[in-house]
Amino acid sequence: MGKRLVSFFDEAYRIGGLPARVALAKHTATTPATAEAAEDAPALIARFEKAVATLRVEFRDAAHAPAARAPLADDPRRAQQLAGLLSALSARQATFLDDPSRTAREIVETAAQGLQVARASVWLYDSTRTAIECLDLFERPANKHSSGLRLTSKDFPVYFRVLEVARAIDADDAHTDVRTSCFSEPYLKPLGINSMLDIPIWAHDRMMGVLCHEHIGPKRRWLAAEADFGVALAKLLSEALERNG
Repeated sequence: MGKRLVSFFDEAYRIGGLPARVALAKHTATTPATAEAAEDAPALIARFEKAVATLRVEFRDAAHAPAARAPLADDPRRAQQLAGLLSALSARQATFLDDPSRTAREIVETAAQGLQVARASVWLYDSTRTAIECLDLFERPANKHSSGLRLTSKDFPVYFRVLEVARAIDADDAHTDVRTSCFSEPYLKPLGINSMLDIPIWAHDRMMGVLCHEHIGPKRRWLAAEADFGVALAKLLSEALERNG
């Protein structure tokens, strides 16, 4: 049995937790269950050793990741405010859910208003699933929509791997959080973004993209209710995508 192969998954977990285990499975095209049933053949061991070496590079900043924190206590009034925005959006969903582009527009405006962030955007995988493309970016201060930006998985591998397993990426300090620090120099600093709350969008049992909330100004600790708000918005996007293929 593949005791040596299984040990590589334990090593991946020590390197970068669950995201690293997922990354190892993708690099080797082998699940933990498959590894356990396989023989420890030299060729397989070599493949896993190469994959683990890659993980050490991809997750080299993991040791400096911020320590896990307890969520800030939610203000009931804040939770009630966000629930009201969701209720209002849901009440008119019949007018936009049949059109993913219109759904994205409604979502990013509601997200920016509800979370009081400068920028909210929806990104979807392209046909090759090697990059995400911006379907709609809303800049609240300028009341402006745009689209077309593109981010590739090869340029930001850690972020893309975390998206596959995260419920929410709540980066209070997006420059030092291991999940988002890859964006610091090319994206965050030029725009003045210091905190990010990103929610994966799932449809048809696949991760299809991400709903991004970007805060400009002092670093910000995200409330549990704010993450829940983002997840609820992402579910509306999921429904729109599933309705339209």
